[in-house]
Amino acid sequence: MVIAIGVAGILVAVIGLCLLGRKREWKRCPPVGLSCQDAIAYLNPGKSQQKEREQLWKKKLMSGLWVLLGGSVVLLLQGFLRTSTSDYAPILQIERPEPGEGKQKIALSAWIMEEEFPLTIEVKERVPQAEEAQKAIEKSYLLLTERILGGNLSLDEVRTSLKLENYIEETACSVFWQIDNTDRIDRSGRVHAEGLSEKELVNLTAEISFGGYKKAYVFCATVMPEILTEEERLVQEIRRRVQLREEADDGAKSFFLPEEIGGAAVEYRVPRQDQSYLLCVLVVVMAVLCTFLPDQKVIQQKKEKEEELAIAYPEIVSKLCLLIGSGLTVRGAWERIIKDYREDQSFNYAYEEMLLTYYELDRGMPEGKAYSAFGKRCRLSGYRKLGSLLEQNLKKGTAGLLALLQEETWQAFEDRRAFAVKLAQEAGTRLLMPMLMLLLVVLVICIAPAIMSF
Repeated sequence: MVIAIGVAGILVAVIGLCLLGRKREWKRCPPVGLSCQDAIAYLNPGKSQQKEREQLWKKKLMSGLWVLLGGSVVLLLQGFLRTSTSDYAPILQIERPEPGEGKQKIALSAWIMEEEFPLTIEVKERVPQAEEAQKAIEKSYLLLTERILGGNLSLDEVRTSLKLENYIEETACSVFWQIDNTDRIDRSGRVHAEGLSEKELVNLTAEISFGGYKKAYVFCATVMPEILTEEERLVQEIRRRVQLREEADDGAKSFFLPEEIGGAAVEYRVPRQDQSYLLCVLVVVMAVLCTFLPDQKVIQQKKEKEEELAIAYPEIVSKLCLLIGSGLTVRGAWERIIKDYREDQSFNYAYEEMLLTYYELDRGMPEGKAYSAFGKRCRLSGYRKLGSLLEQNLKKGTAGLLALLQEETWQAFEDRRAFAVKLAQEAGTRLLMPMLMLLLVVLVICIAPAIMSF
């Protein structure tokens, strides 16, 4: 099953990656979230939003398919490893539960002549040598009469296990059972009808005590023969032989299993728990979650652009103020800034927006409209104010433009100083978690030797 899921996952991932690798335009692109759509428009001004959404979806699907491919390969390797090695580990003895841990049910597989016979063994806890079962009281007789039947209709026809209680909670009494034929009904109430051809009477004596008083009651149970197949008879015999070994010395920490049943060698193995389905679920969940990573990356890039624009704004305004003050026109100053940016060969979101405006001016767009569009694309209040300022002064003239730019430069540097303080506070908050983890490591290093010395 695991191999089939792994192969199917690999086929789906490979086919999907091949289809996404083809340079073909989608006839219809699935929609993206409003936050992602806004981030795409903000990060890619002047570009086709349809193509950018298509690229985002390709990244999302490829992320999920790569994770699916890797997880499917792991599932396939695990499946081959399980088939190439034995799923069982042979055992020779069973460890008993310690006193107070209660009974335990152990699933075993008995192998006889390469044929597997699954069975479940109930192992009782190790009995302390100095303890005796408490004795029962007479009031518990009526309760025992109702409960002893277990799944049987009456004691005249006993086919399933009887319920032999050792303690009655309602009356705080204890019961000690004496059975005249433990080969048919053992002290736990299990019925053994192996080899029984006709019904057989078994007397069960319940000695009930409370304090210093005690009284015995006899329950007559008629064990009916079972109708078993050959396989069921063999399993019953194995269970009976194991139970005899288990009851031979109930004070021992472990006991050996019978190595031969009916002249045939028996090998016992504990089945390994197959939790491959958890890995399958994990692969699918990771593949789905990875499809959201490109969305988060786009949103993070939008935040980084906003921060970069805020940091670069005072520098842009001061350059415009300096160049215009030296005698250049607004457009000449704009082109000079773009020329210096191209020679620097670095990437900056703010200057990329200015470069887009330069291209718009070069294509014949009116200056005022281009500067206004520049402020709207940047979205920050400073850029909107700068775009509006340049647009208005083109209409009114550049007489007071230099003074306004000088005032805006001073205000921009004040805003940048406040923004730097905000970033420093955020950085301190981000460092809080690593500092707490380091504190825990230091505490463990200091406390562990003291604990180990006790």
